[in-house]
Parts: sequence; C-alpha cells; structure tokens
Amino acid sequence: MENIGTFFTHDDWEYFKYNAIGTFLVHEFVWFVFNLPFMLMSIYPIAFFQQYKIRQKVNYDKAAMLKCLKKVLLNQASVMVPFLAIFQMIMYKVTPFKMSIDFNNIPNWRVIAWEVFLSVLIEDMVFYFAHRLLHTSYFYKRIHKIHHEWKAPFSWASEYAHPLELLLGNIAPTALGPFLLRSHIIVLWIWLTLRIAITTDVHSGYKFPWNPERFLGFIYAGATHHDLHHKIFIGNYSSVFTYLDYLFGTDVHEKTV
Repeated sequence: MENIGTFFTHDDWEYFKYNAIGTFLVHEFVWFVFNLPFMLMSIYPIAFFQQYKIRQKVNYDKAAMLKCLKKVLLNQASVMVPFLAIFQMIMYKVTPFKMSIDFNNIPNWRVIAWEVFLSVLIEDMVFYFAHRLLHTSYFYKRIHKIHHEWKAPFSWASEYAHPLELLLGNIAPTALGPFLLRSHIIVLWIWLTLRIAITTDVHSGYKFPWNPERFLGFIYAGATHHDLHHKIFIGNYSSVFTYLDYLFGTDVHEKTV
C-alpha cells in the first residue's frame, strides 16, 4: 500500500493502530471488567461483601461516586488517548525502542512471563519514587491532593487524579518496561491487564478471603497497605511490592499510627 503521507506511512498506521488504539481499547475493556463488580457493590451494598470492607464506617453517596467516574472517564479520553498517540509515534519514529506487532511471531510463554515480571519491577521502582515526589509539599498541593480527595479509596478512584499525575505517575511507568525491553505488543497488553487488576484491588477498599494479600502477606502492597496510605497521607508509597517501603523506611502499619 502507498504511503498515507510523507511522514505517516502505512507501516506507521499499522503500528499506531495496535499500540495506540489497540492499547487504549484493551485498557478500557479491562478497566470496566475489573471495576464493574466494585461499582455494583458500592451502589448496591450486600452484607456478604460488606463484611470484608476495610473501613466499615466510610461510605460515599452516589453523587460523589458519579463525580469520580466522570473525572476518570474524562482523564482517560483527554490524557490517555493523546499520550498513546504521541508517545507511540515518537518512540516508533525517533528511538530504537520499537515494540513488535508481528502476530505471526508471538513469543513463547516463558519470554512473556519474564518480560511481564521485569515490567512489574520497573513500574514498581519508578512509581515508588514518583509517588514520594508527589508527596512533597510543592507537588502534593498542586497535583497529588486531587487523588487524595478520597480518604478511603474505592476501585475506580485509582485513576482519579490530576492529568499530570495520571500521565507521569501512572501511564508512563506502566508503559516504560515493555518499551525498554522492546517487547511484543501482547506483553504490553498482558502486563496492562495485570496492572489494572492490581490497582483495582489496591484501591478497592476490600480484603476478601481470596485477596492476594492473604497469600503474599507483607511483601504485597495490597488494599490494606494502600488504604492506610490514604488514611494518613504519608508512607506506604509502593505500587506492587513493599520492599522499597521497607528499604527506605516508609512502611507504615496500623498499630504504629
């Protein structure tokens, strides 16, 4: 096929289609799938689920939750779409970090698992230091305070944030690993699915019997870990694993507050 333009070729369009449009659609689908049960539990409380709620006395009315949902959807449309469009094409046209979109050569499960694991570690480290930076006085008042409007988090508030925080503190750290590793697009989509599952759980406000926190214990920065962060505003900055909080002395427990 002929070039679409002097700068934007057919190959460029194919890359853009999968990496920008495809990634956004994967995010939206997975985000709604994981968040829908928590949305329903918040709107229609059921005793069986409510017994596992971390902060029993904190409830938000439907108007507050609708406000949150509107901002999240606006962020996804106004921040995520332009970022994916611009970032993807810059990475593709200017840098050597080009992700594979060859679906005839999908890596085996060992490669996928290894690159997803490395992406988790990269995101975990970048997020920790970005999160600590957002809690400095200058950035907290101007940016991060918006996310902390919710003193007790609930799942879809995970993306309730200032656009700059969503871009630099959430999207960029998640995308960084697969791009640095020059992974297949499948790796990015699997990692993105896992990342959304984790942040949904972490912000859910629930600790169910099947929660990973019950099996992984203190090494996992789960719902209890992050709920306390929203309660006292300091400490527990980790994203997935807690080792950086322990290493830098920022781990906080309920009994020490």
